[in-house]
Amino acid sequence: MTTSRTKQQVTGDAAEADAVAVLEKAGLKVLGRNVKVGNDELDVICVDDDDVMVFVEVRRRTSRADALESIGKSKQHRIVRAATRFLGPEVHRRFMRFDVVVASPNGIEHIKDAFRPGSR
Repeated sequence: MTTSRTKQQVTGDAAEADAVAVLEKAGLKVLGRNVKVGNDELDVICVDDDDVMVFVEVRRRTSRADALESIGKSKQHRIVRAATRFLGPEVHRRFMRFDVVVASPNGIEHIKDAFRPGSR
């Protein structure tokens, strides 16, 4: 059974593919895309050279400010919760970072350490 994708889903898929290319070019090793953790989803999961787990939220918006504003406290909480569940017992032994990749008409921007648990 094939399900057709909406225009918004196709656009989001393209933004995530672009984000993965940028992340890999920056030296991060991509471990997964669209990873479901309970009722939550992590857009991209990576590990960097320092063995830090990097959880990346991908946003397609017209500007960096719009993208960052669209990731409010509630969304941040869901991302942190999913990351914590993803790591399971390893959560206390691993460093985590939360990045954002913005796809806009001006190009792709990787924002490292865009938010921290309990911030904003």
